[in-house]
Amino acid sequence: VDQNDAQKTWRKAWGESYLGICYFGLGEYAKSRQFLDQSIAINATENVVKFAAKRKALFGFDDMYKAFKTEESEHITFHFHPAAVDSIGNTEAYINAREKAYDNIQAFFSGKLPKKADFFVWDSEASMKEILNSNAGFARPEFCIVHCQYDQTPGQELAHVISHYSDTVL
Repeated sequence: VDQNDAQKTWRKAWGESYLGICYFGLGEYAKSRQFLDQSIAINATENVVKFAAKRKALFGFDDMYKAFKTEESEHITFHFHPAAVDSIGNTEAYINAREKAYDNIQAFFSGKLPKKADFFVWDSEASMKEILNSNAGFARPEFCIVHCQYDQTPGQELAHVISHYSDTVL
């Protein structure tokens, strides 16, 4: 932190980042992106810039996602990497399989998600690593997010998200 920063811009930058996260959790994506962008633009510290940039990538706000195909089902918003669409072929069947998995997992755990799950479908681990610096196949339940390769099992990562909001005592 810069000791000469009388305005405490680092506090403002962190606050903007956390507002971006909060708005994402409310499903207000435009506001989420706006606050994350503002946090980065302040450029107060390297840590806060990295933090906000990582959330932008995780939430699907990186410019690379503009090429993704988005489709919504009852409980899930799907974001398909262009090459994943080619590999999947029939996205309707793909979506239906995940909705069926959602229903089965939901029936067991009986929790309620605060918003639709965002389900990012990647063509390969290499593509995902390029943007997210992460291996394929993970969930961030607190954000209702799944990032997976197109050929992962339908309910694997959804189970993490749904169980996070469960009211079932095991």
